Amino acid sequence: MAGKVNTIVDGFFKTSDFDWKSNLGIYADKDKANVNFKINADGNEYMAKFEGTRTSLLVESNFVKHILVDAHVTSTQDMRKLHVAAEWDKDVDPTKAFVIDGQFANGEIGAEFKYGDREVSILGKLIDSGVEVETKWASDKRIFVNVHYTLGNTNSLAATVQTPFQGWEKQDATFTFSIKDYEVESRFSATWKNTQQMALIVTGKVEPGLFTNALSTKVAFTSTFDNYERIEFSLDHNMVDSTIKTHLEGAWNQEKMEGNFQLTPNTNGVDARATFTSPVTENILVTLHHEYGDREVSILGKLIDSGVEVETKWASDKRILSMFTTLGNTNSLAATVQTPFQVAFTSTFDNYERIEFSLDHNMVDSTIKTHLEGAWNQEKMEGNFQLTPNTNGVDARATFTSPVTENILVTLHHELLNKQLSTTFEVKYGQEISTATATGHVD
Repeated sequence: MAGKVNTIVDGFFKTSDFDWKSNLGIYADKDKANVNFKINADGNEYMAKFEGTRTSLLVESNFVKHILVDAHVTSTQDMRKLHVAAEWDKDVDPTKAFVIDGQFANGEIGAEFKYGDREVSILGKLIDSGVEVETKWASDKRIFVNVHYTLGNTNSLAATVQTPFQGWEKQDATFTFSIKDYEVESRFSATWKNTQQMALIVTGKVEPGLFTNALSTKVAFTSTFDNYERIEFSLDHNMVDSTIKTHLEGAWNQEKMEGNFQLTPNTNGVDARATFTSPVTENILVTLHHEYGDREVSILGKLIDSGVEVETKWASDKRILSMFTTLGNTNSLAATVQTPFQVAFTSTFDNYERIEFSLDHNMVDSTIKTHLEGAWNQEKMEGNFQLTPNTNGVDARATFTSPVTENILVTLHHELLNKQLSTTFEVKYGQEISTATATGHVD
């Protein structure tokens, strides 16, 4: 019938070690939906039940423990109420349960939580340009939060938190943000334990132009946290006559770092150069060279102190990406990637002298085929996958061979004929075979 679903599916799974039977029933229409699932596993009965309407939900299961969840919503013109009750060891320990009651009316939201003999209430309400929230779990135990904001040329946000905990009776945090013309300024500070614990200032300025433009920004952070007492960062970026320059400076307490980047177009192509120094890295140099009309792009990177060099080339006409790396004076490695998907890797390291990998994938007349080949030095592996749809279902077959596993064969046959559902899944690992089947009826 249109607008309704009524389905029953029976299945079984049986091997030398398992004997499982299952039953799944599904009913649904525009007003409600029911799902019942039962399973017999080696003589043990388990169940799961789901019943739902537009405003309620009932869930019951005994797979691990007896669990029961009951939830529903009631509404009037001015108020909405929510009730949720849950038990997660219903037959053994009824105290393992909680209840949630909530309501929303006239700009206020209230909620009560009960767990055993414990109760917690939360009340939130809107005020002019802000909000207040109170949480209470005893007559003298409460947390109060006030959030207030302003909008205009300078936007601000302030928050206050009051608690009953010693040393944390009152906390404050403020945030301001302003933007004028092409300048931006933002400030943030936080106070707790009666001391300003951290402050952050961010400024930025943009000078736009058709052929010349510039950007500068600064970040300053101070705090009472160990190793984070002072962090500063500045960035200057500009473009003059098509040449792009970027300068970066930073400080972490007493440690400093610096970086530079320059990109220069010319009549023949483009050149780029980047350097970076810091107390936690080596001196780094990266260069790029590309000429117009040349289908190859080369990038060279160096760690100057240790003598590490990485050279990368991309040949667009052959769709080949190659990389050669020198590690000091004795070791090196090379990698080549060619589309659609072929990878080759060689190196001077033991057991990694040669690694290759290729993947072919195609679809002809709805049949999908995938072929995988690989080699690690002298060891080889191979895999194949084929999926063939037909008018009644689908067949799939996969094989895999490698020097570290037994030969693997996986087959799947799935068919829906005359409302009868049949599925067979078989895995062969070496001489061991495991089979699973499922049948059912679909209305």
